[in-house]
Amino acid sequence: MKNKIHLAGLTVALCLAVGAPAVRANTYQLDDGTAEDAVGAGNADLIALNQFTVIGNQNMIMSISIAWGSPNVPDPTLNGLTYTAVIWSDPNNDGNPNDAQVIATAPGVITGAGTNTFDVTLFPTCPTVTRSFFVGFIITGNDNQYPAGFDETAPLSNRSFAAVGAAGMGDIYNLNNNLLPVDAVENYGLDGNFMIRADACAVPEPPSLALAAIGGMVGVFIYRRKRQGLLQPGLV
Repeated sequence: MKNKIHLAGLTVALCLAVGAPAVRANTYQLDDGTAEDAVGAGNADLIALNQFTVIGNQNMIMSISIAWGSPNVPDPTLNGLTYTAVIWSDPNNDGNPNDAQVIATAPGVITGAGTNTFDVTLFPTCPTVTRSFFVGFIITGNDNQYPAGFDETAPLSNRSFAAVGAAGMGDIYNLNNNLLPVDAVENYGLDGNFMIRADACAVPEPPSLALAAIGGMVGVFIYRRKRQGLLQPGLV
């Protein structure tokens, strides 16, 4: 919306922000949106996580988005399984989760397994992460279930990690305290990345009202100068 203010013959266009200001946010992802395969751990707890590096000031995480299973390995029994989404810090920012510390968890239920659809798990607040951080989940599966969607196209090495704990006993607080301690998926014979994304909290754009205020000040300044005779008629 534009309002016009007339000051001593000078027309100043004043742009007012209408409603909420525009926002911008980043989605952190390693995958291309298609799971060629799926990963499971049998009758055990699978802990899967991806590593990301903070982009700009997008260091507050609003939600984790996870695609379950793969269209190439359809399994409707995955739907309805419960999981826990997790955000971990990386205390020494080295990209290795062997010292990762849990900073937030949130519960979720699988829907749309095997469709490359991402289930979004929101956190009550936006946890703040450091330069390097991890997001992922823990889920208890059964034999012949492969819950973790896995993108095998142009994988990024040493960015996806996994650990396996006894059923109902997986340790997200000490990822080394599991039957299979946390390690890069490549070291477990896998080549790809988990379909796990982090969604940053939106950051308000600079409001246009501030620019309008500047325009108004310029108009007043010119108006005052004209009254003092410093500007000749016809120049405004």
